[in-house]
Amino acid sequence: MRFRNRLYAVAFIELAFAAILLGLFEFFSDLMFKPQMRIDKTKVWPMLSIPVCWEEDYPDFANEKKWAQNSVHQLLELNSDYKFGDWSKRCGAGDENAIRIAVADEWPLTDIGYRPRGSAGPTHLRLNFKFAAWAPACSSEKIGADGMSIREHCIRTIAVHEMLHALGALHEQLDPKLKERDPDCYRVYDPILICEAGDDQCGQHPVALTAYDHDSIMNYCRNGASGNFYDLPVQLSDADKVGLKALSAKSGMFE
Repeated sequence: MRFRNRLYAVAFIELAFAAILLGLFEFFSDLMFKPQMRIDKTKVWPMLSIPVCWEEDYPDFANEKKWAQNSVHQLLELNSDYKFGDWSKRCGAGDENAIRIAVADEWPLTDIGYRPRGSAGPTHLRLNFKFAAWAPACSSEKIGADGMSIREHCIRTIAVHEMLHALGALHEQLDPKLKERDPDCYRVYDPILICEAGDDQCGQHPVALTAYDHDSIMNYCRNGASGNFYDLPVQLSDADKVGLKALSAKSGMFE
């Protein structure tokens, strides 16, 4: 009887140890392999120095242009090996391998990643500096806790988000397993329906660089699925920084 009890005790300890190992494996697998910064692997830029130009001079938006450039510099250039120049140039006919920025009072929109010469054209990026016809809540000059107006806050956040699209990053909430990973976000954004409808932001060949991140600046659900990006700090999440470094490393492989 004593020997049998000892066998039961040993078996119980072995099962408990196996359960702990399994739990640790699932935890680290979940951390490492859930898609987070999602990119289109066919749209990675083949260089780290990427020219940026403006479709027009936009003299009425001198400050706004500086806000956009400054935030991209602080959050993207300083957290990666990408360099975007001084943004001083107006786009010309020869600026095909460049990110060409237009300004319009419309929904901000960006071509995903690198578009080589002779393809559909250069990478176009559209910003909104007025917010009269689109997202009027962003037009407020009320000063927030961060010391900047809501309008400046929106311009800075959107500029970083759109520039990441221009580098090849996709929307975080379009993770095909979003229902399991972020049920609250899934109730608002069903990635399967959105991607079956042909949304370009789904990417042609999406791959994951890091784990799923609810707080990513590329995630529409970053603020409880409200889309109110002006309510949150102008910043990258820790996982965004990891994904950005991985993305720039892929670009650096071509140089």
